[in-house]
Amino acid sequence: MTSPSIGTGEHSRSARVPGEAGVLGALKKALEPARALEGVRVWYRPATGAWREVFPQEGAEEAPPAASSRVRVDEFPLRPRRRGPMLAVATEPPAEGVAMLVRQLVRAVLDLTDLEERERHLLDELGANWESLEALYELNTELRAADNPRELLDRLMHRKVLVNEGLSAAVYVEAEGKLTLQASNRECLAATLERSRGLVGKALAERRTQVINGREELDAVPDLEPQWRTATSVAVAPIATRHGLVGAFTVWKSGHKGAFDTPLLRLVEALGNQAAMIIEGDRLNRALRESERLRQEIEIASSIQQTLLLDPPPEDLPRLEVAAFTLASQRIDGDFCEFIRHQNGAVDVLVGDVMGKGVPAALLGAATKHHLVRAMAELASSAAQRSATTVPPDEVVSLAAGRLASQLIALERFVTLCYARVDAEGLRLELVDCGHTRTIWYHAATGECTFLHGENLPLGVTENEAYVRQTATLGMGDALLFYSDGVTEARNDAGEFFGEERLAECVGRFAGLSCGELLERIRAEVVTFSGGDAFADDFTSVAVRVREPGANQPLCARRAVFSSDVEQLTAMRSWTMEMAAQVPGGLGEEHLGELELALQEALANVVQHAYKNPGGRIELEADAFADRFQVRISDWGEPFDPTRVLQPSFDGSRESGFGVYIISHCMDHVAYWREPDGRNVMWMVKFRKPDPHKGEKPTSDGPEH
Repeated sequence: MTSPSIGTGEHSRSARVPGEAGVLGALKKALEPARALEGVRVWYRPATGAWREVFPQEGAEEAPPAASSRVRVDEFPLRPRRRGPMLAVATEPPAEGVAMLVRQLVRAVLDLTDLEERERHLLDELGANWESLEALYELNTELRAADNPRELLDRLMHRKVLVNEGLSAAVYVEAEGKLTLQASNRECLAATLERSRGLVGKALAERRTQVINGREELDAVPDLEPQWRTATSVAVAPIATRHGLVGAFTVWKSGHKGAFDTPLLRLVEALGNQAAMIIEGDRLNRALRESERLRQEIEIASSIQQTLLLDPPPEDLPRLEVAAFTLASQRIDGDFCEFIRHQNGAVDVLVGDVMGKGVPAALLGAATKHHLVRAMAELASSAAQRSATTVPPDEVVSLAAGRLASQLIALERFVTLCYARVDAEGLRLELVDCGHTRTIWYHAATGECTFLHGENLPLGVTENEAYVRQTATLGMGDALLFYSDGVTEARNDAGEFFGEERLAECVGRFAGLSCGELLERIRAEVVTFSGGDAFADDFTSVAVRVREPGANQPLCARRAVFSSDVEQLTAMRSWTMEMAAQVPGGLGEEHLGELELALQEALANVVQHAYKNPGGRIELEADAFADRFQVRISDWGEPFDPTRVLQPSFDGSRESGFGVYIISHCMDHVAYWREPDGRNVMWMVKFRKPDPHKGEKPTSDGPEH
């Protein structure tokens, strides 16, 4: 360390970086508070070497796990802007806030370790001054035993070593742009100092200790602080932590001669380092307490979401299939859904989203749900007394909104809401849309998707909104998708939204799946698009489909595994066709032929292209329903998406694409996806068509060719 020069000269400070053993020791100390957090694992990798686990147990050399939907993995340098050792933090379930906390803990303690190394280096230079060395040892021991930052600074100011030297000392810490007095061994000092003026301002601006010996030199300092107008020597040492300059440690003599010598200045700097350690330790403790508070808040809000906001969908409706899916974001949001059953088999679907985040949004979502359900109960009771059959959805929304509007306006919050009633018996849809995302309607008869949306404002925008009910006639097999903006506003790396059009395309492509599978495929598509399953907003979706009674459950379901050999094609095709014969009434000779042709093309493609060598695994899953037959073909070979193949050229200019063309025109629904485990899935559906020779009438249950 270089010595400070007298006057306005420089005083540089150097620090020794601890070796690997010191780093591991500091890591152990830093991660000890993290034992209160569950599901956290930490790995360390030196500048040259392999990963090894260091928390919660010290393990053998192993790399951190790969990130997934269940585990979040964050890697970052051990110190900012410094190449070398790395840390990896894995959290299960994924939690960005926990990883940030661990990073702050580690870096703060490493900075404290650096400060301790610097202090030891300073003490080495004080070997000739045994009294100062002994005082610093006592001070260090005493400070480690206390925990109140103001009390620690007061003890620092009243140490015997300072009193014996006849010194005045004070610590100023930055707060709201000014330096505020935190501790002093003298009274009647200025409560605040300007950060950019006087001797303190010069020390902070130049980031070095300023030493002024002599009254004449002090008088020459511009804007000298009033408390030093009678001083004979002044030293100001900046207090620096990893967050930058946070204050100043000041020492001065008054009323007697004598300049600051080098040993005393070393002591002053050591005490300044002690002050930095106290301030940084206090900041670290406050950060830990705040993180714990946030963790508890997240747990509370998560419990609110699961118990109050997210109602499980009904599973025993005879003619309706209903499924719901919610993927929580890294923050707590106000998404909610509710299902209200009616005696005639209809169901009300409520999907809403509260503006804002955190526990307040979750509580407002719960309150909105409560008012809607309460309004339905009150109106239903009144309707029963009048012998009325049902209560229109717009009346329910109007009653609930009237009670909520003034409160939401006072809180400067609003709630988007979609209130839909799906009547399977009457094939009727009633919808009240209050500024929510547009409902996607899949038409089974045409295979097309359209959007439903209203013109009402969200709840809480105005107190005099007249809510409008829309109606529509549904077809057998039609599906409805209700969702929050967390689905459509998921972004990719280029900042592009997933959007409604992509979502509608997904619904059309996977509409033949069960409602639960449809929502899972939408989730997978959004995750693939955005490059991860960590979303900025909650991902909430509800799917409803109209079916014939009993059409939701398969009459026969089987699974078989085959080898990807050409000789196995006949066996795979025969097994599948035997399953197709289980559909009541049969698919019809013509449609059975189409099914067999599509199977031949799909299975041959897997055998010839997915696997480079014979012997690969092909898994067949077949389900026979009252109205349809569906089959899944799974393989673990090279990925191939037939839905992205160009249409064939019938003029002979291109030979490819005919197999995919045959499959798409022989089957009523075709979808392809790739699972995270590497499985390629082709899913195909063939609907049972009415036989006019048996007196059966055509229905809208599946598209005609």
